Amino acid sequence: MSAIFFFLEPTMPFYYNFSLPMLAFVCIGMSVGLVLLSLVVSRRFGWTLTERDSGTAAILHGFIGVVYAVALGLIVVGVQGSFGDVAQASQKEASAAGDFYRTSQGMADSTGADWGTRARSYVDMVVKDEWPAVQKGGESPATWALLDDLYHRVVVYKPTTPKESLIYGQVLADAQSILDARRERLFKGTDGMDQTTWFVVLLGAIITVGFTCLFSMENRRVQAVLTSLTGAMFGLMIFLIVAMDYPLRGSFSVSPDAFVRQQENFARLASEASTTSGGASRTLP
Repeated sequence: MSAIFFFLEPTMPFYYNFSLPMLAFVCIGMSVGLVLLSLVVSRRFGWTLTERDSGTAAILHGFIGVVYAVALGLIVVGVQGSFGDVAQASQKEASAAGDFYRTSQGMADSTGADWGTRARSYVDMVVKDEWPAVQKGGESPATWALLDDLYHRVVVYKPTTPKESLIYGQVLADAQSILDARRERLFKGTDGMDQTTWFVVLLGAIITVGFTCLFSMENRRVQAVLTSLTGAMFGLMIFLIVAMDYPLRGSFSVSPDAFVRQQENFARLASEASTTSGGASRTLP
């Protein structure tokens, strides 16, 4: 019901700029408001069921409610699944970047150090530049350019020793893992429910909740409270779908924690390497 405004801007809906409390208030408030308006209209025009017809209508309403509840539940599960997939893809991407950094240090000359530095820069750019941009509906061409350049350097490199060839195979596999996980993260993270699905959610809510407005109760205040609670429940479900839809966008989105932890790992490894080299230099005559 509150999803009526979801069709206005499918690429980056404006409601993703709302905070979670504001988004919940809008979804629940619009749902309850439309229910109360429907109740007033049904009373005004006499669209109410007689006591004789209420029993049969209650059975029909129960059937409609079950069908819609099952459909809505499947949609919620699907949205939650996509949210989890994006979080998992982010973890894979960050882990692959860490593996690439560690393995590349075995390359000869300055090649490994150069690749490792670029891998660290990539992770930093994902956290500081790309993640905030995607949350606001944008993108980060610079992050893509950095990863493309790194991957190109790895692909065109020619190992010179058997040991380097063995390490190079793993480095190339790690680079491919970063690229694959990144594609999955961005594709699923910036993809949401289509307008047809939202139409089903909206129309199903109108039919299910609107049906309750046809029943007649002597105490109108009690009926208004009961129908409002029904509308609030549907508003909560719609709020949950909206909050978890587009997993990388809005205030409630997948966090870059996996990349932040990888930044910490890089800093630790660099510190350990610096300490080791410093200790080694002090032992030299």
